Amino acid sequence: DQIPTKNNKVILSKDRDEFNRYIPKIIFGKDQNERSAIVEAKKLIEKHLENTEYKFNIINTKNLKLFHGNHFSGTARMSSDISSGVVNSDLKVHNLNNLYICDSSVIPFFGNSNPGFTLMAFCKKLANHLKKL
Repeated sequence: DQIPTKNNKVILSKDRDEFNRYIPKIIFGKDQNERSAIVEAKKLIEKHLENTEYKFNIINTKNLKLFHGNHFSGTARMSSDISSGVVNSDLKVHNLNNLYICDSSVIPFFGNSNPGFTLMAFCKKLANHLKKL
């Protein structure tokens, strides 16, 4: 899983679209800690494959470019309080009435897997919550 960092973010640019809305700018990358974690994972995999016919090889770890499907998340993080996130466990925006978010932005972080099943579970959870209101 990619660790959330302040360097990865979505901000509004000064540019506007044809409807005069600010265009979002996505700033996204991997830092040295992640590159080091990938190298360590490579070593562990190689150790497990040591006495087998299989090999695991990353040719150039210096210029490592391992980007998955880029399922962005975390811009409206789920948390128990407003100081560390945007929505609560019912997907309701903290300190606002009747506003809910149900997309991958509420997931604090995730790795390579597709978020489809997680989002379907969130949709079901939110639908059940809204039925009770």
